[in-house]
Amino acid sequence: MVMARKSLDDARELRRSGALIRVLREISREHRGRLAVTYALVICTELAMLLQPQLIGSAIDGALSRHLSPIITLIVFWILLTVSETAGAILDTRTFGRMYFKWVSAFVVRRRKSGAEVSQVVARSALSRELIDFFEMEVIGAVTTFIGLFGSALLLAQIDVRLGLACGVALVIVSISSFFMSNLAIRFHRKLNDRLELEVDTIADGDEVGVSRHFEEIAQWRIRLSDLSAWNFAGSRLIALALIVAVLYVGASADNISPGTLFAACSYALSFAALSTSLPMLLDQMTRLWDIAIRMEN
Repeated sequence: MVMARKSLDDARELRRSGALIRVLREISREHRGRLAVTYALVICTELAMLLQPQLIGSAIDGALSRHLSPIITLIVFWILLTVSETAGAILDTRTFGRMYFKWVSAFVVRRRKSGAEVSQVVARSALSRELIDFFEMEVIGAVTTFIGLFGSALLLAQIDVRLGLACGVALVIVSISSFFMSNLAIRFHRKLNDRLELEVDTIADGDEVGVSRHFEEIAQWRIRLSDLSAWNFAGSRLIALALIVAVLYVGASADNISPGTLFAACSYALSFAALSTSLPMLLDQMTRLWDIAIRMEN
């Protein structure tokens, strides 16, 4: 109970600080054009991905009825989607690589000129990579999760309204559990980063007991974070099972559902369950970034 209250207090402190927004704005200032193009390509690709299960289902029905047009449509779609994903991967590497070296170079020079200790600059420059990862991983992950979750739920509701309602209930459950898990993660990440900042000095001291205690504490905080992720994974698997059972029940009770439609429904249910796992992971990473951003400004 004390730990939960402490983690809630930590969450409020981090959110009030506004440090994350300021740091992210500074990093992205020179790269807004490239970021806009990158994210636009991601959105278009993810919207197209929503059509994939339906097109595969149509191709299945077409193959069973000896119609080639759905199969040809799937082939053309697949090629275009591959081109889009390849272009996005090539652009991503160049955009975020440029952002990283410019930001970290400026940060190291600025901190050393202000008299910061080398050990602190080393630790924080390493942590700063995660701020760049926010643009590359978290923003894109959030877009992918939002489009995938709501797109899958809407398309399942189009197949049968009961499936859409089941997705809505699952989303509420995941959101509530994610909130409480992220509050615990805030405290764990802060303690872990505190230890990481002491790593260079601890190794330099060379004290056997101190070094052992340092790495033991790092391992303990990583274990706690890993346990949170494990519980999150277990929950997502149960959600996947429930949705698949719901899809099969609807398929068995419906008179006019085709094999292709049933395949598409199962694909959307699996996609929804897999993406629901991303919500706690995104919140967990946001808590890490809040703590890192505060350290960047101090």
